[in-house]
This record gives sequence, structure tokens and C-alpha cells, in this order.
Amino acid sequence: MGTVTPLLEVRDLKTYFHTKEGIAKAVDGISFEVNEGASFGFVGESGCGKTTAALSIIKLLPKNGRIEGGQVLFRGEDLTAKSDEEIRMRRWKDVSIVFQGAMNSLNPVMRISKQIVEAIRLHEDISIPEARERVKRLFAQVGLNPALLDQYPHEFSGGMKQRVMIALALACNPRLIIGDEPTTALDVMVQAQILDLLEELRRSLNLATILISHDLSVIFDACERLAVMYCGKIVEIGGAREIYLRPAHPYTRKLVNAFPDLELEKQRKTGKRALGKSIAGDPPNPLDRITGCKFHPRCEWAEPRCVEEEPVAMKVGADHRAFCWKWDRIG
Repeated sequence: MGTVTPLLEVRDLKTYFHTKEGIAKAVDGISFEVNEGASFGFVGESGCGKTTAALSIIKLLPKNGRIEGGQVLFRGEDLTAKSDEEIRMRRWKDVSIVFQGAMNSLNPVMRISKQIVEAIRLHEDISIPEARERVKRLFAQVGLNPALLDQYPHEFSGGMKQRVMIALALACNPRLIIGDEPTTALDVMVQAQILDLLEELRRSLNLATILISHDLSVIFDACERLAVMYCGKIVEIGGAREIYLRPAHPYTRKLVNAFPDLELEKQRKTGKRALGKSIAGDPPNPLDRITGCKFHPRCEWAEPRCVEEEPVAMKVGADHRAFCWKWDRIG
């Protein structure tokens, strides 16, 4: 059997923000792969670099953000070497994104149909009637009534707006969709519907997806593989089920232990939802220069080597790596 070429291959990516206070290493040398039709997730506390990592793929960064090193290979082509104009034309056609907070992502004074039609015609030479027909099909695909396509955003609920954003992401038939906290600000039932929709579309269209979330339960449920990020670094990467059952990095273990305990017996006895354990301390500022393992100031198992030497990838399983010198000696 031949080797499978990943749809997306990120190699030693470094994205820094240049601020008045100094250089913030938001993404500091990460590598990962996403195959055709696969689901991949990023998880970690706020500010860990997961959104910056995803936005770097399509160079959708703030003015003070720069890719300082590494490669982003999409079907073998290095996107970091493309001009801004070339990348602009690749967005939505190859890689699209569903942003968090759909309420703020749509133009409130423009009909929804026009917003999607304009996006399609920006990338394809088709007529307005042809584009409108595609919008009708997209609405049906994401579970919206095509009769509503000429309404304004304020006439849609939060969940409906997020479906519109998914339709917009699908408009130019991309092969990879990035979901940046796509269920933020939605109630629990609607969150589940949106995640189910993304999974259904991934399977039916053979799309690859990258989901970003601070919520481990979302990533474990929706993704086949995941990367745990901390302070701009990937600290653990592998199969979602494997990492859930066998977290190897101390940070991942603490994230898993921070899960609320939903054991039915405990709920029945106490009548309450037991809370998980919080992680002591705060994440470091990306401007801080921490030697060795970035997590060592919060790690109860840290030893001198952890302070002095940056850990390399340690093999935990066939498709499971942890960046920790002591992963096999802690518990």
C-alpha cells in the first residue's frame, strides 16, 4: 500500500505577534497533519495559541501577526509562500472557516442571500441567478428553509445564523473547514445540533474539519484526532479516544480531571452535578520567556530537567505523542 499524502501538513509553524511590549510567540513550532475527510481538533485554555494556529493556515492574521517560520502544505503546496492575493483566492475555495459568534459575522443591513452570493461570485465566474440557486441548495443542506434566504440576519435565531455561516463556508466547495469555537454563545441543545450538522456534512461531502475549542468534551466527541496546546506549543497529540483514556502529559491529565463528574450514581445520591478539579495557577503570558517545558511552573511533577530542557516528542502509542520527559513516571 502506498503512503497516504495528508490534505494538510503543518511543519514547525511559528506565528509571532509584534507588540509594544515585545514579541509574543503565539504559535511556537508546531507540527500536525490532517487527512482528506478527517476530523482534527485543537483544545486548550484561552490564549494557548489554538485559534492563531488555525488562522495561520490561511494567513488570516491581525496586522501585527506574522508567520516567522515553518510550512503549511495544502495538497503539497506551501501556502506560506503564497502572496496575500493568492491566499485570498484560496480562502473559501480550498479552506474556509466558521467563526465563533455568528451574530457579529454577518452584515446586519444586507440580506443573507446577497452576502453568500457575493462570496460565491468573488471566487467563481457565475451569474447571480446561478449563485442564488446554489444558495438555495446550501440552505437545504444545512437544514434551513430556502424560502428564508432573502431575510436579514436579525430575523434569524443564533442557531440559524450559525447554520448560515456553515452554508457560507460550504459555498465554494472547500476541502477543509475550520470551526473556531463554532458553538460559542449557543444553548446546549443548539450546540449539539450544530456539531451534529458539521459531522454529517463532513461524512457526506468527505470534508476535512479542524475544530477549535476550550471544551474537551466537544473535541473528544467530534474529532478523531486532536492536539492539546499550551503556551503556543503542542504538548500532546494523537487519537481522541486514546488521549481521553490515556492522557500522558500532566497538562492533559489536569484538563481531563477538570471535567465535571457526570457519573449518574453521584447525581442520584447528591442531586447535584459534581464539579471537576480546577488547574492551579494561570497560563503564562506569551511574552514570558520560560525555559524548558512551558508547563513546569504549574506542574507538581517538574524536576530540574523540565526547567532546563524543552521536551521532545515521546512515543506513548502508535499514533500518540506527548512532549514530557516524565510522561511514563507520573500518575
